[in-house]
Amino acid sequence: MRSNRRDGVFALITLEPQSSQRSQSCNNLLSRCSRCSLWTLWRSEKAAERFYYLVEDGINIHAWLISRSRFREQIERALQSSFFHSYFSKSTLLFATDETIAEYYANIQRLGARDRELQLLKAASEVLPILTKAEKWLYVKRDPAYSFLWLMYMVSGLASIEVIAAGAITGREVVQQAMQHNPAFFEAIYFDLIAQPVDEAAVARALRLINEYLETRLPMLFKPILEYLGAAGGARTATELDTYFRKKLQVDTIGAAYEWLAEKGVIQQVATPLRLVEKSRVTVDEATYYYDGEENNEQ
Repeated sequence: MRSNRRDGVFALITLEPQSSQRSQSCNNLLSRCSRCSLWTLWRSEKAAERFYYLVEDGINIHAWLISRSRFREQIERALQSSFFHSYFSKSTLLFATDETIAEYYANIQRLGARDRELQLLKAASEVLPILTKAEKWLYVKRDPAYSFLWLMYMVSGLASIEVIAAGAITGREVVQQAMQHNPAFFEAIYFDLIAQPVDEAAVARALRLINEYLETRLPMLFKPILEYLGAAGGARTATELDTYFRKKLQVDTIGAAYEWLAEKGVIQQVATPLRLVEKSRVTVDEATYYYDGEENNEQ
């Protein structure tokens, strides 16, 4: 693949795994692939962001043309160990005429402590609604097969928790990564489970192990919520909590986390009157939470 640096391209980044030789050419890299994803960083800030399906020597290339400023914005706003950061960490810089691009690669594998806490909270908050579904289909609907399906949806999220907690960056094969850190747990809830008949007892055991896994890691997984409520000096509504965490986690809500912590007696839930619209004459109760630093286990 040829590139004339006078045509406005100042960096090429392939979204393929890094090799031991950083300075390999495009042609050498393409020779190892049947399909390749490629970022082409463009000098012009006015050029529209575009995506092309290209072909080079019979190899399909998914090429994303993006401006320098847009690329920096994506990198700088992405949470470490988020999907974008993980995607970037697996890439290979083929060449760059801008030294700052090379500097990003110098810190590509770094996972800061605060980002780690936020990513753990985000991953746990995504697991909890799926756990609720799996428990409903087993204990209420009495359908272990469908509960098993929801349980399988959880495995990647649980694996993300394990990998992030170990200080590593999650990749596409996150379950395989997690097996390196906690083989006993993932053997029990995934590999052993799919190798045996799916019955009520087997699914119930897996759900019990998952609940124990989350409960033993509760202070670590939900530290940002507990710190925020502990410093708030009073109760905060679910809306206020979501507003605080929305930009930090880049998600709309983590309401399942507040509800789960309240069910466990870690935080306390009360009700606050709320008007759904400004001129409404009727009020409803909104879930509101506070944390006094003591768990209430009388449930």
